[in-house]
Amino acid sequence: MPGAIIAYTTEDPAGSNVARRLHELYGFKPSEMILEAGTELRAWEYHSVKLVELHTRLSNASEYLSQVPSFAAGLVIFASRHKAESGRPSFTVHSTGNWGDDPQWGGNPHELGKTSAKAIASAYRWFKDNPHDGFELSLEATHHGPTSLHSPSVFVELGSSEKEWKKTDAGGHLASCVMAVAQNWSSEQGRTALGMGGTHYASKFNPLEGKEFNFSFICPKHALDNFSTQMLKQAIAKTAEKVECIVLDWKGTTLPQRDAVRAAAQECGLEVVRE
Repeated sequence: MPGAIIAYTTEDPAGSNVARRLHELYGFKPSEMILEAGTELRAWEYHSVKLVELHTRLSNASEYLSQVPSFAAGLVIFASRHKAESGRPSFTVHSTGNWGDDPQWGGNPHELGKTSAKAIASAYRWFKDNPHDGFELSLEATHHGPTSLHSPSVFVELGSSEKEWKKTDAGGHLASCVMAVAQNWSSEQGRTALGMGGTHYASKFNPLEGKEFNFSFICPKHALDNFSTQMLKQAIAKTAEKVECIVLDWKGTTLPQRDAVRAAAQECGLEVVRE
């Protein structure tokens, strides 16, 4: 199994916090620079894990990484901030992509980024097994970029305000999580699924994650009107593992949405599990 890349950006105080803690906790050693359009990106290594320093916003200014051959791995983990109006301390995990034609927060229209259901489950399970006092945990629906990377990727985030982004203990907690994922994600067990319906914070799917199912992509109710068989086929193709079923949030969808999901699932030969 190829090694993993943990990437952060100096533009992000949370990611920079996590990077400092990774250096302190694991003693990353300088590695060969990654060349990006004539610019060298600093990199460090710890066993098979590479830490890479970027300088642009991860969600909406990182598509160029698909053109950087050396930015490739078995898994790319983006250590990032999470921002929410609630301001509640939290850790979040999600895949990237746009179900519709409005890439407001980055990525390409109607494009999903490659991901791994095992990696998402690995991060979620680690946080679940290692709670951090005062912090909530949630999956998020698939959103923002980058969407064109050649490697599966996952965002692991520290939220939800500047206060949390700069907390040393919270940054260290997330650092320990991403290292555990980088080293162990491929050993995760579980049934690979796609989640359809519900809220952005996946309230129906959180209790199922890492237990009954490992979710790769989640399409919330507000985006399901853009759902199509083509998007379902893309989600299947861009999940590193074999997708086994769709989990449908029954109350978190409209009748037309449920009908569209079931028709697409039948065409693709996927079971639909009602929740």
